[in-house]
This record gives sequence, structure tokens and C-alpha cells, in this order.
Amino acid sequence: MSCDQSILETLDSHGCLAKTLPELRNRIDQVCKFTKLDKLAIKKIVVKFTDELQTSLDPKGIRLTYTESVIDMLAEQGYDPKMGARPLARKIDELIRIPLSKKILFEGLRDCTVHAVMVEDRVDFKIETAVETPTPVVNEDGYIVLDQFKPKI
Repeated sequence: MSCDQSILETLDSHGCLAKTLPELRNRIDQVCKFTKLDKLAIKKIVVKFTDELQTSLDPKGIRLTYTESVIDMLAEQGYDPKMGARPLARKIDELIRIPLSKKILFEGLRDCTVHAVMVEDRVDFKIETAVETPTPVVNEDGYIVLDQFKPKI
């Protein structure tokens, strides 16, 4: 980001400041010009947003992982040269958060790992549930009994 007084003077010479209300014009001290984000910065922003999504999934025991191609696609589709990274949150909502929410609601996902992968130019979710290992217990007769072999009453 570079702040330059000459930009303010340029705007004034083109009449841009003359068209604004005097109350607003008098509040402008300087104009800051931002440089374009590079691909690495955009990917870092994607990871920041996906980490926030992961934080909301932690209470349900859901772990969300992404392939590099998903991160690349989100960075490419969510970045707008004119708007910057602002549309990125909406794109993550559209492609990740909303479809995953539907899976959580309608499939009852809990305590699992969800892998976001690219399948034919769209994001797909592969669910990996944790396999519960039965807990061995010694019964009153001295036999080791696993929960899975207990009779259902």
C-alpha cells in the first residue's frame, strides 16, 4: 500500500473531488493506493476463511480437510481484481459451507473427517467415519467381553 498526495491532486484536477459533498471532501486527507494481491496472499486468505469454518465444526467433532486443487479453485473463483478478496467468503459459503451444512443436517454427520476434493470441476465431499474399537470388559465370570458381542435385550 502506498499513500500518495499526488493522487489526491490528480483527483482534484479531474473534478472528482468537486462532485463530492464539501463535508466529505474536507475529510479526505490522502488517498491510499493498494497493490494487487498475489496468488500466495489469496491462498492465505482462503486458508484463513477455511480455518474459521473448521472452528465452527469442532463442537460436532467434524474435521474438514482440503486438497490443494480445492484451495486453488477457491482462490481463483473467489478473487476479483476489482473487489479484491471480498467475494471470497461468499464463494466459500456457496461451494463449501452450504453443501456441507446440508450433509451435516440430512446425513447426521458427527465425529468424522470430511475431505473436500475436486471431482470434474466441482467440490465433492468424501466422508471418513472413525471406526469405534470395542472396549474389552471382564465380566463377573472372568470372561473378557467386547461391547459388540453383548446380547441385545
